[in-house]
Amino acid sequence: MRIWLRQLGVNMRRFRRVMLVSATALLTGCFQAQLNGPVGGAEISVAPLDNPEQVIATAETWDQEFMENYGGGNAWAASDAFIKLFWIGNFNLQLMGLDDNAYYLVTARGGEDVNVDRNAQIDASYTPVQGEWHALMSGADLKEIGPKVTGLTEAVYQWIRPQLDSLSSAQIAFNLDRAARQVVVDIDGDEQVTWLDALIWSRQLLSNPFIGDLSAVNLVSDNVIANGSESERASLGGSLLGFDVSTETEDTPFTYYADFVADAVVVCQACHIPGGIAVNGGARLELGPPGSDDATNAAALEDFLNNVDGAPELLLSKAQGVDHGGQTIYTSQTPQFQALAQYVFLVTGEAVDFGSPTGDFWNGLIMADARQTLRRAALIFAGR
Repeated sequence: MRIWLRQLGVNMRRFRRVMLVSATALLTGCFQAQLNGPVGGAEISVAPLDNPEQVIATAETWDQEFMENYGGGNAWAASDAFIKLFWIGNFNLQLMGLDDNAYYLVTARGGEDVNVDRNAQIDASYTPVQGEWHALMSGADLKEIGPKVTGLTEAVYQWIRPQLDSLSSAQIAFNLDRAARQVVVDIDGDEQVTWLDALIWSRQLLSNPFIGDLSAVNLVSDNVIANGSESERASLGGSLLGFDVSTETEDTPFTYYADFVADAVVVCQACHIPGGIAVNGGARLELGPPGSDDATNAAALEDFLNNVDGAPELLLSKAQGVDHGGQTIYTSQTPQFQALAQYVFLVTGEAVDFGSPTGDFWNGLIMADARQTLRRAALIFAGR
């Protein structure tokens, strides 16, 4: 990387073009430390989670001085804020011999946050980071995208940290995936939300796919910068996620209902309850009255799905407003609808597809995956 940057010299046009290309390609593969903004000059370490003293790799994140030295001061000065924010905070790290199924602790310490007010602009003066922040990553995650550490990964780490010693790798993986589904959408385009999506998420470019309470992540980042208490970060992480750490290793219908569906069906309890408009009108789904517990409503949904002909399609089409007196509740792209569809699958084993292309016209069409799309975007930026 350093030799490559030296070759750029002060050719600003080429420098900016390569930066744009690289920024696009780095969406799913950059090694970067972020809090409110990218953090330059931070110390990065990676260690096995079960032996955090055994550091297996270290690095320092790139800061403005690094970029000026290796990219050319004039070219760097002429680059816009977007480009600078993408490069500061990155780092090179060689990781060998990783176990795909084992977990590792990525730790960032110190450095300077270059966009502490989160306005997508480089600050006039940078803010020293007094504390450290972390990310839990499996060996497979590290091989896939390299180390990523952000305010979000710190919030989740502090949430799960008190139970880590008692959790297996499978339990850790399950809880991290649960956490991801609560805060982000499918970012990497693999049609599922996993911890990898939360790791890929970037405040600088990918704030829109964040569906959780971003203010909680902001407070965690501020806490790290001020070297505040880990207990406060753990409390913020718990508030962000809204559920406790689980000892399960996979979703059950009820645990998934409690985590992701319960809030979505509250709106249904305006009509689908004993004596409600929908039930009085002949609707076959009857939930408990407002305030009833999750077990009651989950049992009602399971009974409906298991005992009414065509119930999976009926439930999901009604939610979208098809022949539904309550009109549209959720469109197919909303997190609530996607959670409901996943719950239907867990209960019945039946995946109901809505909104996908159908018919002979689409036969033979193969959709590009996220990496192919990003590569094509990079080529467009490069003018090739």
